[in-house]
Amino acid sequence: MKSWIFPVLLLWGLPAMAQIQFNSFDEVLKYADAHAVAIKSAVVGEQIAVSEKKEAWSALRPSANLSLGYNDNITLQPTLVPAQIFNPGAPDDAFEELTFGTKYVYSLGAQIQWDALNFQKWFALQTANLEIDRSRANTALIMS
Repeated sequence: MKSWIFPVLLLWGLPAMAQIQFNSFDEVLKYADAHAVAIKSAVVGEQIAVSEKKEAWSALRPSANLSLGYNDNITLQPTLVPAQIFNPGAPDDAFEELTFGTKYVYSLGAQIQWDALNFQKWFALQTANLEIDRSRANTALIMS
């Protein structure tokens, strides 16, 4: 009967070892500052505002697209052409078999685009700057 008492007391006492112990009131204040939800959310809000500014600024930068193409025409299809085109003395029902085109075809394309007059993106950048200022002021207010 006594054999079950020790494991029960041991399991009951384990949660007490998970408690945080402080030696001074300053340690309590430092721990509270490090783990305060309001401070953490203010810092995260500031980081979000900075990333939104980067996003708004990147939308104003020019974009470039480059495309390369290569086509290998394994077999060129023959075309029947009336023989009178090249030989006026040929009979009316005569045709010559010709192939047109090249075996290899290369292509290159480049496109650069810059929306310099997109006022909505400029407004988004100004809004992002104001949001950073607001977030920093909010963080300073909570930290003080």
